[in-house]
Amino acid sequence: MKNSKQISERFKIRASAAGQLMTNGRASGSMGETCKTYLKNWILEQPELLGVRVNDFSNKYTEKGNFVEADALNYLSEHVYSDAFLVPNTRNFSNDFMTGTPDIIQPDHIADNKASWSASTFPFFEEKLKTKDYFWQGQVYMNLVGREKHIVYYVLMSTPDHLIEREAQNRARKLGFPDVTDELWNDTRKQLTFEHLGPEMRIKPFEFEFDAEKIEELNERVIASRGFIYDILRNL
Repeated sequence: MKNSKQISERFKIRASAAGQLMTNGRASGSMGETCKTYLKNWILEQPELLGVRVNDFSNKYTEKGNFVEADALNYLSEHVYSDAFLVPNTRNFSNDFMTGTPDIIQPDHIADNKASWSASTFPFFEEKLKTKDYFWQGQVYMNLVGREKHIVYYVLMSTPDHLIEREAQNRARKLGFPDVTDELWNDTRKQLTFEHLGPEMRIKPFEFEFDAEKIEELNERVIASRGFIYDILRNL
């Protein structure tokens, strides 16, 4: 493809996708299939090809997260950052290798807010952050903003009524009911609303520190990714 080198050198990793980029194959330091798939989708997203997001994934979990994001930030503002109103960050940060927009920027740390779908997906009993994706996302944010600490806040917010209605309808279909009964609606709503709990039960923080070695690994993977992209493009 014409301009293959220019296109490949344009690649930067989004903070939210850094975990995908850092998946490895069987050979030490090699790219895993998740990484390769991400890069192939990135190629298709470029204006010289499709020019649109290929893997614009959404489900009930991400949909709820988008709907309650502002409320969750307000809840954190009230119960964690009680000395000031929490203004969400909207600025995108970028360097030669990576880009990202943290939710919260404070003088001594940055933070991200993750809204859980239900009590069963909220990490009540976890002592360590389970997903590597959020770890890598936090490393990118710290590197871009210049902070040494990142906090992932899981927040248990009540589900909006229209999503409760959809969930109740899905459950009714699975049970073979022609419509949502009052009992099923009430049971679904009870499982997805949490105002009766205090903030100590609805906010779970996970903290970790900046790791310069991880950022160096990520920079090296971005460079390798540009080579991978170039090899594909020049054969198109």
